[in-house]
Amino acid sequence: MKKTILLPVFICFFGFAFSQSIGPDIITSSGNYHDNGTVSISWTLGEGVIETFSDGNTILTQGFQQPYYDLVLVETIDENINISCYPNPTTQFINLEWQIPGTNEVSVEIIDMTGRILLNKNYKEDNAKKQINLSTFPQADYFIRLAKEGKTVKTYKITKY
Repeated sequence: MKKTILLPVFICFFGFAFSQSIGPDIITSSGNYHDNGTVSISWTLGEGVIETFSDGNTILTQGFQQPYYDLVLVETIDENINISCYPNPTTQFINLEWQIPGTNEVSVEIIDMTGRILLNKNYKEDNAKKQINLSTFPQADYFIRLAKEGKTVKTYKITKY
């Protein structure tokens, strides 16, 4: 009698124990995901608490919707290029000096840690010294990317206090 009762109990226990899965789940009033092959978008309505915290090198994002980071390999350009970026860390201004021979245009981008381009300037000089005002930007870490004809030449990580 005990064996016939214990056998179904063990089968039910192990059946429920191994049928669980760990994955992101949320109960909201609405949400959806769309993908057309080149662009995908997902949204969630009614998420109670969402916030992003950052302390320089670490980013913590609460909530179900998390950002996706896609790492890209940067092609190395073998040329006689001289670039300097100073002071780092900075409080208001960053100085950029470059010598990139044989270029028609140099683009300078300032990018925040989430990948948003905050500033994009194009210069028609292959030898220049520029001062960029960062006083309107909040205290955080940023990337400064210099590109020649659409290809990244150098990327600096700077800290603004």
